[in-house]
Amino acid sequence: MLKNHPKCLLNKPNNKNVVAPAVCGNNFTELGEECDCGTVQECKNPCCNAATCKLKVEAKCAEGACCQQCQIEKAGTVCQASSREDCVLPAKCDGQSSVCPSNRLKDDGTPCNDGQGYCYNGQCPSLKNQCINLWGADAVVGKEICYNMNTKGTNYGHCTKSNNTYVPCNPVDMMCGVLFCSAGEKIPTVGSGVASFMGCKAALDPTVMVKNGTKCGNKMVCNNGKCLSTSKVFQTPN
Repeated sequence: MLKNHPKCLLNKPNNKNVVAPAVCGNNFTELGEECDCGTVQECKNPCCNAATCKLKVEAKCAEGACCQQCQIEKAGTVCQASSREDCVLPAKCDGQSSVCPSNRLKDDGTPCNDGQGYCYNGQCPSLKNQCINLWGADAVVGKEICYNMNTKGTNYGHCTKSNNTYVPCNPVDMMCGVLFCSAGEKIPTVGSGVASFMGCKAALDPTVMVKNGTKCGNKMVCNNGKCLSTSKVFQTPN
């Protein structure tokens, strides 16, 4: 559940948004409370006075990634590491709050994942990862002959669709159309229809296209069915 729906499960309510009167002992720090660790019998937080929902003497905080031993971490302490694909900068404590600030994203177009892609909206899209997400861990990117199909303009080989017509890719854009993979599972995670030929396979689902921001060449990325320069897409120096 956490893997598939992280935003929902990690979206902790803001205590300022609670309109009901604060209730000390409900294990939820509400407006007017400095902390809330549950009832006196339940509380195991050494920084919080469960009876008053106030911080104990000399305590500066009771919870949060920037709170250690009831004290606020010094400014610059990393409280959330960067992503493994390096498109999210590590979040650091500001020395004032026990709450870890939100991660900052690296600029779009920054090389990521050992040069396999470019950062785009905090992610590092690559054909490899898209194939794995669609067909499982053993899936690999389809060969060039697979992507040649995108120049044909069929339901399983195109770059865009206009007025119910499949628009073929220009040869230079063929890596930016339908996503072609090999190996992996027999049934994709999206859709149920499958087109298979010469070791290539594609999911027959209109949403399974190569993602915008995916690397399609040296300093080139896909953008709405076109393989364009990073300087044009990200408006950064090439």
